[in-house]
Amino acid sequence: MSTPRRVIWLWSTTFVLSLGLWGCGEQQSAEESAAPDAIEESAEAVEEAVEEAADTVADAAEDAVEAVADAADGAGSCNYTMQNMFAGPYKVCSGPLDAGACTARGEEDDNSDAVHNAGACSPEGSVGSCVTADGAVVYYEGDPGGLEIGCGFQGGTWESAE
Repeated sequence: MSTPRRVIWLWSTTFVLSLGLWGCGEQQSAEESAAPDAIEESAEAVEEAVEEAADTVADAAEDAVEAVADAADGAGSCNYTMQNMFAGPYKVCSGPLDAGACTARGEEDDNSDAVHNAGACSPEGSVGSCVTADGAVVYYEGDPGGLEIGCGFQGGTWESAE
């Protein structure tokens, strides 16, 4: 190949490659302009899902607290010393419990000193409470961090006394 042909061939190859790169660049910019819209739509969908989940959890928690409060109106509560192979001894109050259930609770594991009360458990002087579908246990002694972990094992929600 002679020098002028090489120059023309080199120039034409460079020109064709440049056109090809420019074409890719245009396609990428079209894709890039669509990407922010897709990301924004995805972010909005995630935000909506998170808000719905938070509302559902909040509603369930409110329902559980109301159910415990409604049940406590007629059954009363039980103060006792809780002790088992995992924890204790702790001064606690459980509710709602009637007098028979309070006596039984005082005899479970190594529990003791069960006394039935007509009203609900007092939050005064507590370190927190574990609310489950069956009721609540108000703890007056113990490490709140450890009690919170134990509450999770019971399928409950820990509420710190603050």
